[in-house]
Amino acid sequence: MNKFTSATSNENTTTGRDVEQMSMSLLNSESLVFRGGCSEIPMRDVKYVLVVFGGLVGYPSDDIKKILWIEVCFLTSRSLTISKRDGQYRIDNQATPTMLNSLMYKLSYYRFVETDGKNYDRVRRTETGKEHFKPTTF
Repeated sequence: MNKFTSATSNENTTTGRDVEQMSMSLLNSESLVFRGGCSEIPMRDVKYVLVVFGGLVGYPSDDIKKILWIEVCFLTSRSLTISKRDGQYRIDNQATPTMLNSLMYKLSYYRFVETDGKNYDRVRRTETGKEHFKPTTF
């Protein structure tokens, strides 16, 4: 079997620092993650990214749901805010700019509007904040 670099394999997430780096990758903008804007982000060597997204079919345990946990891991040393002051996150037109530009958001909602034309996330029961965008790396 081929050996691929995995951003979340057991050998790469053995320390709190590794978890923080992955959190940083998913919460930051794509340009910062892949264009070398931050030397601490390990995503430049990753060939594949798997994101579980349930907004179309109604699967509630997708990766967007885990974004607050990811933010908590990241906030141990940084101040990048995905959630609002009340601790809730939004993916609609009231989402924070950080959320709308994060790699996690882009990987989850890229071309989502093309699926049914409504841009409606069934899990979060709202329309998304961005309809038409194109990731530059993927």
